[in-house]
Amino acid sequence: MIVFALAGKYWAPDFYASATVFTHALGVTNSDDPGIFALLQSALHTEWAWKMSSSLKQDLRYTPSDIFETFPFPATFP
Repeated sequence: MIVFALAGKYWAPDFYASATVFTHALGVTNSDDPGIFALLQSALHTEWAWKMSSSLKQDLRYTPSDIFETFPFPATFP
């Protein structure tokens, strides 16, 4: 699974085992595809996130419905 903080100063998704129990303050994507992981870590996605997000203080507030679901993934991604 790819896991990321929903609020924070830095955007840093990471892989975690699916048997892990997560807090409500994390976003979870049910994927182990390194291509999606690379795209989520890219400068393109980071800029998209900062443009489409609201903020909490001056930190990124990653809202999956506003950022992940609206991100223009390439057609070759599932």
